[in-house]
Amino acid sequence: MNAITWVSTQAGTALAVGGNKVYRTVDSGSSWKPVLTIDSAYSSHLAVDPTNSNHVLVSGAFYAGTIYSSSDGGATFTPLSGPTVDAPVTLAFSPDGTFLYGGSYHGSIYLSSDQGATWSGTTGLPGPDANEVMDIEVDPSNHNTLYATINVNFENGKGGVYRSDNGGQSWSATTLMGVNVLRVAPDPTHPGRLSKSQWIFAADDICADAFRRAAALPRPSTAEELVKQLDRLIGIFEDEHAQLKSLVPEPEEQTAVDAVVEAAGVQITLARGLKEVAKTGDPARMSAYSTANAAKAQQAQRVAQQYGLKICGRPGG
Repeated sequence: MNAITWVSTQAGTALAVGGNKVYRTVDSGSSWKPVLTIDSAYSSHLAVDPTNSNHVLVSGAFYAGTIYSSSDGGATFTPLSGPTVDAPVTLAFSPDGTFLYGGSYHGSIYLSSDQGATWSGTTGLPGPDANEVMDIEVDPSNHNTLYATINVNFENGKGGVYRSDNGGQSWSATTLMGVNVLRVAPDPTHPGRLSKSQWIFAADDICADAFRRAAALPRPSTAEELVKQLDRLIGIFEDEHAQLKSLVPEPEEQTAVDAVVEAAGVQITLARGLKEVAKTGDPARMSAYSTANAAKAQQAQRVAQQYGLKICGRPGG
């Protein structure tokens, strides 16, 4: 069996998928009856609407490209009309039932806001360069955060665990890549909190954004322009600091996150000091300030590196 799920409209009712069939029991598994046969495909995944447990979807996986819907708790199914997910293998509802996510056999995830009537593509996933989407999970305490696992294509190493922070519209690779992960689940002990690998990934992403914004600033040619640029740079650092401070890790990771946040604060203090010196227009004083505070800047970078960060721990990160 690929999956089994309870349908709570009636006590003892459950659905299971295996081979090219969907099975249903109404006596807590004492007996099962096939309720759907999918031609030329394997049924792969079940999804129950969290707002209406009579509404059940099943993916007709691989090359069938069909999603089947039930409005009576799995007693009967009909195919969804219109275009659906390309070769669907994985289905998931958001906890409030607002969105439906469909993962394909070809490494992509699609998003529907109308119960699967229409779908839109998402970005940031490897697509056909990887293999099938094995699992999609939504953080129950933050519906904008999702995780997906994609089977690895060992010819190019693409695939692993991906994360979305905008409700599944775009995705980014986590640090767990090149590994086949069948399932992923948010921490039930600390829902919404980030594990070590998760907060490191999130922090480096925040620092990478700050680095890109800082690198895009025009090169100043006068002391006045330098002061204005430092003003903008301080604003970038303050945004970075606020975002890092907003990370909510698992309790055992809080000390590490606090240290990284403090190191980012040092960066702001140093930039503010340099701005005040730059107002004098004296290059010698600016050089002396930078030299005197170089050790503090390097120590802030070492703090980030100590906890395994890559972008936050590099100069300019």
